[in-house]
Formats: sequence, C-alpha cells, structure tokens
Amino acid sequence: MTTLAATERALLTALGTIRENWAALVEPLLDAAASVGTEPVTGGGATLTATEARISLRHEATLCLSSWARVVVDDRHLTKSLPLGHDTLGLIELLQRHAGWMSGHLAGPECSRELTSMAARVKDSAEGNRVAKIQVGRCPETVWVTDDEIGRCPGNLWATIRYEESMLAKEVTCDGPEQHKWAPHEWASLGRRVLPPKGAETVA
Repeated sequence: MTTLAATERALLTALGTIRENWAALVEPLLDAAASVGTEPVTGGGATLTATEARISLRHEATLCLSSWARVVVDDRHLTKSLPLGHDTLGLIELLQRHAGWMSGHLAGPECSRELTSMAARVKDSAEGNRVAKIQVGRCPETVWVTDDEIGRCPGNLWATIRYEESMLAKEVTCDGPEQHKWAPHEWASLGRRVLPPKGAETVA
C-alpha cells in the first residue's frame, strides 16, 4: 500500500469511527445512569464532570473537523453544498468525499494523525456513555494481609452493564488489589457470600 493510500485509509477510518460513535456521544445519559455524569474528570488543569467532559469533547471534535474542512473548501475553491461549521455529520461527509485529495495534501499526514487521535477519544467517551458500573456489595474473598495472616479482601464488587446489549450485568468484578472476578454461572453462589455494600453508588 502506498503512503497516499495508507493516509486516505486512515482518514476514512477515523472519520467513520467518529460518525459511528457520534450519536452515543451526543445522546442524553440514560435515566438508569442519571448519576453517572457526576464523577470528576481531571484534565487541562480543571476538574469537570463526565457530562461536561463529553460536551467539551463534542465541541472540540467539531472544531477539529471544521478546521480541516476549511482547508478542503479553501484550497479546492468549493462553493456549493457546504455544511455549516457546527454540522458535525455534514463536515464528516465533506471530508470523506475529499479524503483522497487530502491524502495528497502537504498537511494530509497531520490531518490523518489529528483525526485518528480525535476518533479514539470520541469512541472512548461514547463507549463510556453506554457503560455503567453498579456497586453490589463488598468482596467476600480472603487475601493475605501479611506473610502469615489472612484477612477479608478490602475491595467492593461492581456489576458492569452495557446498555446497548442488555440491562443484565455482563460481569461482576472486585476493585481490590487481587481484582477478583466472577462469571455469570458463579453469581448464584456469590450472592450467598457477598457482603452488603457500605454505601451503594453508580459510576461510569
């Protein structure tokens, strides 16, 4: 594969990833995870809630797409059927149509790297919006506290739910140092051993 073809492929892959995950990124948080958006996210010297971080990412992604679309429009002297600067999906379509041309542009590699990085961030945030972890209790397992002493695992148990698949938990894991994990067929016996949570909460 030539360098130009690889750049074009990377551009199309990144743009496709952003498109596929955009709806999940912009949709309101599900009622079942209404409290999910309140956990702090630190970055850039500021602390944001997850919801605020997603809003900021949406804005940043749209600006990124708009800036590269502007390069296409200006250099190719396009004047018809142009998307508005805030029309994210329209900007994606424009860049997809001209990905071959952009791959040969002097700034093509930079565009590819920037959009690939943005696509990864959008996907990560969108998937986080579809996943919740619900505390179900304290870990019942024992661990070695010292070389000759066994004690109760200090971890809490969390059930992971992916909304697009089912409202049934896919796994139960422990956040203690041993990171204990239980498969679905083990949940019945786990339920008889689990300790009540000290304070149940929902996070994402």
